Amino acid sequence: MKFEIYPLGDSALTICFGDEIAPQINDNVLKAAESIEALDLSGLFELIPTYCTLMIHYNKQVYSFAKISKILSELLGDLPEKFGTAWGRNIEIPVCYGGELGPDIENVAKHTKLSEDEVVRLHSEAEYRVYMLGFLAGFPYLGGLNPKLETPRLDSPRTKIEAGSVGIAGKQTGAYSIASPGGWQLIGRTPIKLYDIRRPKPALLQAGDRVRFKPINFDEYQELVQSFEEENGDSSPIYSKESSKERIEEIEERERKAEECAAFTVKNAGFLTTIQDQGRNGYRSMGVSVSGAMDKASAALANMLIGNSYKEAVLECMAMGPVLSFSKDTQIAITGAGTTPKINGVEVKEYKAIKINAGDELSFGPVTQGMFIYIAFENGIDVPKELGSRSTHMRTQMGGLEGRKLVKGDCLFLRKPFNKTSVKNREEDFGKILSFRTVWHKEITLRVIPDRFESRFTKKGIDTFYSSQYTVSTSCDRMGYRLEGEKIEHIDGADIITDVVIMGSVQITPKGQPIIMMADCQTTGGYTRIGNIISEDLPKLAQCTPGCKIKFELWSN
Repeated sequence: MKFEIYPLGDSALTICFGDEIAPQINDNVLKAAESIEALDLSGLFELIPTYCTLMIHYNKQVYSFAKISKILSELLGDLPEKFGTAWGRNIEIPVCYGGELGPDIENVAKHTKLSEDEVVRLHSEAEYRVYMLGFLAGFPYLGGLNPKLETPRLDSPRTKIEAGSVGIAGKQTGAYSIASPGGWQLIGRTPIKLYDIRRPKPALLQAGDRVRFKPINFDEYQELVQSFEEENGDSSPIYSKESSKERIEEIEERERKAEECAAFTVKNAGFLTTIQDQGRNGYRSMGVSVSGAMDKASAALANMLIGNSYKEAVLECMAMGPVLSFSKDTQIAITGAGTTPKINGVEVKEYKAIKINAGDELSFGPVTQGMFIYIAFENGIDVPKELGSRSTHMRTQMGGLEGRKLVKGDCLFLRKPFNKTSVKNREEDFGKILSFRTVWHKEITLRVIPDRFESRFTKKGIDTFYSSQYTVSTSCDRMGYRLEGEKIEHIDGADIITDVVIMGSVQITPKGQPIIMMADCQTTGGYTRIGNIISEDLPKLAQCTPGCKIKFELWSN
């Protein structure tokens, strides 16, 4: 089997099996994933297959890049080049074409010089291969579109496309797994949910599956929607009744608790306050973003200061702090961006355990340094875990409190006490704990490990990247930070075959400007990556504000 292994930052790698979209190459990707999983190696966190690469996230405390590369090279070197077994399942997806559910089918017919009936026939008679999931949670990248149906994207993308919408974009076809903005030409819609957090396996499709679309009329579409809802309480025939029952019981329990005294109430939510923990790992193969705290070090430190596990859920507050009214005695710790916290109007210190009494009010002065404030609470915030994490991911409305930012009037609860080291007994460790403190600077240098796509840039472009100073633009959020500065030259354009991206990946746009992927970044991207920032530098990057200056340097371990 032919392959090459490249680093993807300091705790992940990609195994590349080719540079084209082809069933044989994708078969090699899937066979490699299956073989590596069979080894059951401790220290490997997750495997994410793409069109022609396999990304592996590993524990850098267990493996160096050289060590894990040697293990994988020996394993994959013994595998044959071709496999006779077809991958995946055969799945039929009903689609109602045209009408209000497929508003662009007329555009496709005009562009392709076909009738609408011919568009439906050609689209539904083909068998499509699921090469990978990405872009959105559960979104399938399909291969096999008849070339006669190729149609450009819309000139102006829609602000919202409904989940289940089936569309065409250039040489691609697919179905939207969740509601999202998009520019695809919509030709129909399926009543089946391609992604549902309440299923044991949220994504309906997986890499290697074979899909056919079955035409149905509008009445059949409505009947299917109704029958799925009546049977399962949800518009999906593969919805898990057991998980639905657990979900309902969980909601009822929270409603019951809401009648009791909450630990604290939000009187003013600030600019953007969400519940975050260390992230949702293990689901990127389904297109699910890791999310979690932007400055994971500060979030962990806040928990450690009050004796919590570093993984407990905290409040992340962007640009300004909230006002919280407490109904129960507790302890908190505040870390991250520089600010002036106050209890009942009296200033208190950051980076220490703070005693809170019932009736106290927590407020904040202006943020003077950095971007994100973190507030940890004794025992942690009590919200349900979704896919192993309490982190809020607003784009998919997952995690946290109903998958959204906090608003005035929200009541939050804390988890029940658990065995932990008391803060008093940990005071001698505070100096060590505080060594993890994120320090904000107006100018920072980020260490970068070159990416396999570095060869797609001219020598001048690479030299520009490492010698120039870039400015964080106002276009920065939890998905990514856009930088402004000297243009970085490509050799052959910015587009690549869609591949995995991680927090810290530095993509270069067609205009030659860097975008750094952040906590809520999508799992895949189609722009060239010049490098990936090492994990230790990500917290200080997260605390950068618009106007901060950034330089990049090669990292050598």
